Amino acid sequence: AAAQGTTVLSETGHKDCSAEEVAERLLAQTKAWLSKRVPIDGHLASQLLLPMALAGGGSFVTAAPTAQFHGQAKLLGVWLGARVELVAIPAKSGDVVRVVVHRA
Repeated sequence: AAAQGTTVLSETGHKDCSAEEVAERLLAQTKAWLSKRVPIDGHLASQLLLPMALAGGGSFVTAAPTAQFHGQAKLLGVWLGARVELVAIPAKSGDVVRVVVHRA
């Protein structure tokens, strides 16, 4: 049986933004994530780095990491001596990578 999970995507509006605009942005975000066919979205990827470094390392596949991800990776290097490596996956589109967390 295939493994299943849940991902929650969200979008917020503001005073001058219609509900339709919020829905369109969320739909675009959802389509972009689904088109990559990866188990971990870019925002969750940054949150997984710390527990993986503390656990001794590991890896996962995600779409293009966010700026927050890169900042988190740098901090883990400074605080824990962990190294975060991004490995391109040739069979996927250019921005799908395997993230490998190495504990120093």
